[in-house]
Amino acid sequence: MAENDKSGRPVFNGKARLVKRATTVKSGGAENHEKADVAAKLAQRYSLPVLTAREREILQRIAAGRSNKEIAGLLNLAENTVKNHVHVILEKLGVQDRTQAVTKAIARGILHVG
Repeated sequence: MAENDKSGRPVFNGKARLVKRATTVKSGGAENHEKADVAAKLAQRYSLPVLTAREREILQRIAAGRSNKEIAGLLNLAENTVKNHVHVILEKLGVQDRTQAVTKAIARGILHVG
C-alpha cells in the first residue's frame, strides 16, 4: 500500500492516503460522525474505476432508456462497439445489468440525471 522515500518514511499515493484517512476516521479518530461519513463516501468514490468520457456518454444514454442500436445511431458508432462499451461499463461498476449500472452511477455521483 505504501512505498518508502529515500529516508525510509512511507509515502502514500493519493488514493491510499484517502482510504487510510477514511479508515482512521471511521474507527473513531474523528470527533464527529459527519467527518466519518464524508471520508467514507470519498474513499468509496475514489476507489471506483474511472469511466472514460465515451463510457459516461453511453451511460447517460442508457439512463435515458436508449437501446444499444439507438445509442449507436446517435453517436455514429457500430452497434457492436456500443455493446463492448456497455460490457466494460458493467465490469468497471461491478454490476450485472444496465439498470444496476445507472443506479450505482447515480448513487456514486458519476451520473447526474434530471
